[in-house]
Amino acid sequence: MNIRRRDIHVLILYVAFGVAAYSNVINAFFLSDDFEFIGRMLEGGLPFMWGQEHGGFFRPVLILSFYFDTLLWGARPFGFHLTSLVLHALNAFLVFLLTRVLLQTARLEAAEQPPEQQRRRRRRRRACVAFLAGLIFLLHPSHTEAVSWVSGRADLLASFFFLLSLFFCVAHAREAKRGALLISLASFSLALLSKESAACLPLVVFAVAVYLDKGERRAVRLKRSLMKAAPYFVLLVVYVAARAAVLGALVGGYGAAQHLNFTHSVVATQLLRFSLRAALPAFVLRGLPFLESRALSPVLIVSGTLAVLTAAVLLRRAATRAALSALARRHTFLWLMALLFVCALLPVINLRINVFDTQGERFLYLPSAFYAPGAAYLCACTQEGRRAALRTAALACLLIFYAGSLWATNRDWSAASRLSQSIIEELAAQSTRDAVLLLNAPDNLRGAYVYRNGLGRALLSFQHAKPISRAQVLAWHNLHTPLDQIELTGEAGTYTLRPLNTATKFERAGATPDCARDFSLSAEALRVRLEACAGTFDVFYFSEGRMHRAWPPP
Repeated sequence: MNIRRRDIHVLILYVAFGVAAYSNVINAFFLSDDFEFIGRMLEGGLPFMWGQEHGGFFRPVLILSFYFDTLLWGARPFGFHLTSLVLHALNAFLVFLLTRVLLQTARLEAAEQPPEQQRRRRRRRRACVAFLAGLIFLLHPSHTEAVSWVSGRADLLASFFFLLSLFFCVAHAREAKRGALLISLASFSLALLSKESAACLPLVVFAVAVYLDKGERRAVRLKRSLMKAAPYFVLLVVYVAARAAVLGALVGGYGAAQHLNFTHSVVATQLLRFSLRAALPAFVLRGLPFLESRALSPVLIVSGTLAVLTAAVLLRRAATRAALSALARRHTFLWLMALLFVCALLPVINLRINVFDTQGERFLYLPSAFYAPGAAYLCACTQEGRRAALRTAALACLLIFYAGSLWATNRDWSAASRLSQSIIEELAAQSTRDAVLLLNAPDNLRGAYVYRNGLGRALLSFQHAKPISRAQVLAWHNLHTPLDQIELTGEAGTYTLRPLNTATKFERAGATPDCARDFSLSAEALRVRLEACAGTFDVFYFSEGRMHRAWPPP
């Protein structure tokens, strides 16, 4: 399983394609959580733990990556984006390597040695599928939250060490080298310390071990595979215990109510949403509003029950069972990728992914490492002839569609970064005090975060025109376009805000200052009366892509 010189050329090609595909965000300004992470480091801190109000996160590898980037680049975003892009290209390269080595043992090949010409043809086909798998992963339009948003790097790091661990696990299974096992376990440790979603690796190792084992007796194969996965399960238990000791909570994260919610309704609806987003970008699904309907869960449960009953009836026929068995033996690689996709979803299936924009799509990053080989296999691993030509055309269309969708989606992240930078510049230019009160501020632009978090830290550490030590926001809202208009009415001291775009919705930002009286908020309107705020805050509101000063009058 040595890496060949030709493989290095593939890696260089992936890096070049990645930089080109993400060139419209490679110098984009920081967003939301970026300011908290990087701002603390600019001030000399190392926040290895955060989010204790929910249960807490412990991701020291992520924090160390930000720390070294801060040492090297300071507050210049280019360097942070460059690191994320290199990680993304490395992950695509690992997808390429894993796909190639797993295809070498696929049971779709005949047991007897094929003629030399046929062997060469199959070797070329495996290389083609592997290269395309990495390319699909690299250009996938549902990766922008993980790659274009600096704070999404946790998924890049966890996926890198996860895939590296799996690669050396396969090397150990094939060549029985102890060094490969040690590297695999060390990589798994780093993956867990990057993000908790890597906890599914022991299940993935078990499934791959079963796939690689050529023994005839099923019970023996399962036992051997379980023994190969045992060190990973032991390491996972040690990690969970150590993490609980550090955080003071067993589950942590967003809390047990979120992470342990495996009800049938959640699993059914989320499996559909993740599967759709694995294949399609968000804008394609915006015409299917039922995907966010509460009625979706019972419909899926009833449909699934009917499908199981129908399958049970059909499988009573021996001919049907024989045909399905032959199909499964011929396409074991495809079934393996489907199983690994589901395994990789297990830690995140109860976390929300938005079907219609990019929010939450970072949770799909690792599972898509198994979607990409499956898609490449379907498109490229076929016999010559007219059908092969059609599949080649379909693959070309898919890659062009993904690349175009990726560029279009990154335009939203680029626009969000321009808003993020202009907001702190405008507040610094217009404020007369060191404290500002924002009646409203943009949370996200079509899913690309702007200031869900981090506004105070951004004003404190990322602009030097005027010291602003305190910033408070009454309401967040989404943006459908950067120029969405928010109407302000009322006399001095009493304000009413209404979005003129019906797709824009308000959401409470947190505690209100003591000087805010008669505060009321709905999705469509904000009303507040301010008493004695004039001596403490400058009051601003956001509309049409910029900050406007409401008090004192400009």
